[in-house]
Order: sequence, then C-alpha cells, then structure tokens
Amino acid sequence: MGNILIVGEHLDGKIKKVTQELVSKAAELGQALGGEVDVALIGSSIQGAEELGIYGAKRVFVVPTPEKYNSEGYAKVIQALADEIKPSVILGTASPMGKDLFPHIAARLKAGLATDCTDLKIDGGKLLATRPVFAGKGFMDVKFETPIQLATARPNSFITKPVIEGAKAEVVAKSIDPGALRAVMKEIVKGKSDKVDLTEASIIVSGGRAMKAAENFKI
Repeated sequence: MGNILIVGEHLDGKIKKVTQELVSKAAELGQALGGEVDVALIGSSIQGAEELGIYGAKRVFVVPTPEKYNSEGYAKVIQALADEIKPSVILGTASPMGKDLFPHIAARLKAGLATDCTDLKIDGGKLLATRPVFAGKGFMDVKFETPIQLATARPNSFITKPVIEGAKAEVVAKSIDPGALRAVMKEIVKGKSDKVDLTEASIIVSGGRAMKAAENFKI
C-alpha cells in the first residue's frame, strides 16, 4: 500500500484551488496504488480543512504555527510528518512556494523530485511524472528510483472533481516544532497590483492588440 501526502497551500485562511486539484488527482492515483490521500496544512486559522474529504482526502494534518512561511521550517515539519505516516508519494504545487520548498524536502528525505509536472500517473506501482522540457517544445516522462517519490504539478493541470459528495476528511491537529531556524521571515508585502491571481482562475480569456480596448472583449 502506498499512501499519498499532499502539501497544501492556503491564503488568508482559505485553502487554494490548486490544492483541491491535487487532492482530486491524488484520489485517482491512490486507487491505483491501493493507498489513501492525506493533506498537510501548515499555518493558523485555516478554514474548511474537512471539506477536502469531498475531493478524496482521508485525513488532513493541520500544523499550527505562528511563523510566516519559511522553507527550512516547513521542510522540517513535512519531514517529521513523513517519518510518522510514511507516504510513498508526496505532491505539491509548482507555485512560488512549492518551487522553493520541495527541493528542501527532497534533500531531507533523500528522495527523487520531478518539478513543474503537467501529468501524473501510476505505472507498475510507481509514480510516473510528465513534465515539459526545452521551453515546452517536448515532454519527458520521469520515473523514480527512491522509495519516496516527490513531484510538483503546474496549477490548472488537473480537473477539480468531487469524489464523494458530502464526505468530510478527518482533521488531525499536529504539534511539530521545527526547532531553531537560521533565517526568519519578518514580513510579507503584497504587491500593489489589483490583478486577479490567474493560477486560481477556471477560465482565462486573452486577446491581442486587435481587441484595441477592454470593452471590446464583449465580442
């Protein structure tokens, strides 16, 4: 049996859509592996953790921390959780946080890592990750030789779909001390732009100079 652990992301207390996508995909992978899907959420005042059960999560481990995001601290937390629950696959999003965090996790667990994946499947009981190469001109299938397999997926690569309507995941509060950190995040300053986060958009409509002005998009 191979369980899957999702490193979830949240913003202002709300779980991000990219995490729901990953849980939906992991539920599909879990069926092929004969395992369950767990989610790790690090932070405080996170809402709706139990609702990830709709997308196939069995348990959601919530690790409260007053600290802001810190790659060293977060990697220590995930390492401790992985040592306890022993997942065979750990998945995250190829977001700014995921791109920073997952190499740290891979180094601590001595695990193979495939980044920026557009597809994930199970082949012969092992994870098979597809990722673009040569600026998107080709695709590469990546197999793993380590017991624990890590991958980050591009946002919007998978469809968010309910697996069991009304299901609720078991929420497990965990207390994991990351220990002394060599660097501390003092402040996160949001950009002044009012643009929508495109990674959370279901549909993106774009147009070139021929559109001339925003009001012409009604065409």
